[in-house]
Amino acid sequence: MQHPGSMNRDQRKGTPMSESTLFQLSRIYAGGWLAGRNSPDTDPADMDSVADRLNPYQAPAESQRWNRGFKDAVLRIQGIRVKSLDRLVGE
Repeated sequence: MQHPGSMNRDQRKGTPMSESTLFQLSRIYAGGWLAGRNSPDTDPADMDSVADRLNPYQAPAESQRWNRGFKDAVLRIQGIRVKSLDRLVGE
């Protein structure tokens, strides 16, 4: 199986990742963060729909982690203090 980071978006969409390691989840969060940093003008009211549209993951854990990274980055850029999911769950 190809590593998700080396796949294009369409390939990742159809690839269920179950039981991701903490390292994999941290990289997924970072991918969401990068996408959020590249979307600084995202309206907080539209953030969920934008994140869902850009999110390359379907499996719940991975999709949620990517969305959290995206949202944290957008909010941080807009000057809204956030706590990362990793710090909240003590990972």
